[in-house]
Amino acid sequence: MINWRLFMMSIQEAKQLVLDAFRYHAPSWINLRTIAEFIQWAEFESPTDDEILVCVDALIASGDIVKVASGWQIASAAK
Repeated sequence: MINWRLFMMSIQEAKQLVLDAFRYHAPSWINLRTIAEFIQWAEFESPTDDEILVCVDALIASGDIVKVASGWQIASAAK
C-alpha cells in the first residue's frame, strides 16, 4: 500500500534514497546481510514501484529518511 507521505516523491528518487540509506546509513532495524541482499535486489532484480515505495515508507517511518525543504534526505545527512 502506498503511503500518502510518498506523494511528492518520484520512483527514481525513492529508489535512490533507499539505495543511499542502505549503502551509507544502515537503518537501525536492519542487519548487514539484509543490506547487501537489498542492494543486490534493488540494483539487479528490478523491483516493482510498489516494492520500492514499501521500503521507502519503512525508512520514513523509522526516521532514517526525513523530509527537508528540498525534498527527501537520509536523516544522518540532514543534520
